[in-house]
Amino acid sequence: MDRCQNNKESYMKIIHCADIHLGSGISYIEDPAKRRERQDELLETYRRMFRYAVLNEIEAIIIAGDLFDTDQVAAPLMGAVIREIIDHPDISVYYLKGNHDVNIKSGIENIPNLHCFTDVVKVYGLHNNALPKMNDIHDLHGDTDVIRSLHNSNEIRNDRVNVNIAGVELTPDNRDSFYDELNFAPEDFNILVLHGQLYENGGSNELAINKRLLQHRNIDYLALGHIHAYRSGGIDARGIYCYPGCLEGRGFDECGSHGFVVLDIDTADGNCKRSFVEFARRKLHEIQVDITDMTGGAEILNSVEKSLDNARCPEQDMIRVELTGMVDQELSPVCAYIKKVLSERYYYIKVKDAAKKTYSLHNNANCNEKIYGLHKDKQMDDKSGGYDRVSFRKMFTDTVRSKNDISEADREEIIRLGIMALNGEELI
Repeated sequence: MDRCQNNKESYMKIIHCADIHLGSGISYIEDPAKRRERQDELLETYRRMFRYAVLNEIEAIIIAGDLFDTDQVAAPLMGAVIREIIDHPDISVYYLKGNHDVNIKSGIENIPNLHCFTDVVKVYGLHNNALPKMNDIHDLHGDTDVIRSLHNSNEIRNDRVNVNIAGVELTPDNRDSFYDELNFAPEDFNILVLHGQLYENGGSNELAINKRLLQHRNIDYLALGHIHAYRSGGIDARGIYCYPGCLEGRGFDECGSHGFVVLDIDTADGNCKRSFVEFARRKLHEIQVDITDMTGGAEILNSVEKSLDNARCPEQDMIRVELTGMVDQELSPVCAYIKKVLSERYYYIKVKDAAKKTYSLHNNANCNEKIYGLHKDKQMDDKSGGYDRVSFRKMFTDTVRSKNDISEADREEIIRLGIMALNGEELI
């Protein structure tokens, strides 16, 4: 039975977050002031997480990689991050560096409630439980002195379930060998923190994690980072893995809900309740709007507004509208018009022209010949078919696109020139 599915009252709460990417450039926001404001919001969400921890009696926070977006962290940002940890001495923070901040040099190792992982397996026992059995804990070099220095070796086990948090930074040297050093006691609740891509049976890059090699090692919860969206699943009959995603979406490849995971661990029996907490200051949305056959900016804007209303996008959120379909006009002025109008309604709006154009094309004798060949082949004219202009245009484009013996470039050229002809324009 999955030990992270019980609904009993918890005795210990742990936050699992990852991929915060503080210091991110957020370069897609054109306005420098708004870009800076959004960067500040990422830091503020990190701070709000600590306030949430206090209000909800969280005892530990796991950061599973990429706290920072780069190894080069500005001193004011680093100071703010460290200050938040120091100001909450009753919350233990377990920090595993990711691929973005792996070489960071910060001097944070001397903060009493901040516990860092390195490229050797390290195990921490949470402060209100007895120690794990020391003969079950090793680093990659077989030396247990690192672990012993972190805890009082005179402590004894009690009738509570021990909660252990282990982690290791993956490198080319250890990524294939660290699995055999994971010797968790079966009676404990065991958390393993890793940053990388989980594969069913291994992968080729240095951040590849082999799920098969994690099975049957008494892992209850695999706290992962690297994937920027929430994702979870089973490791084996006992344990589960979880990516919490990032705290805040930074670009339009990170749309949807973002936040962190809370574990409520019942130390009386080792069962655990797991929940995702939506926590981002803003969401990012990408909305596609088909504008085929629309003739003007007002009509397109009306369609966009209806799509946004249907999607129920809050005004404080960040929106990218993608115009799709086929049109016979240049959309740059329309995009600018829509952006100007909707910028008064939403925190951030971006309008992308992804529609195919059907206008002002150069002469192409080969395409002209094929247009008339298709016309003759299908007898697609008003007399024989009785089609109206819209139906005729659809049948024409569908017919062209079905011709696999014509290159894609030629098919698009045929459609463009054909629609010009339908509109009575001269093919020059």
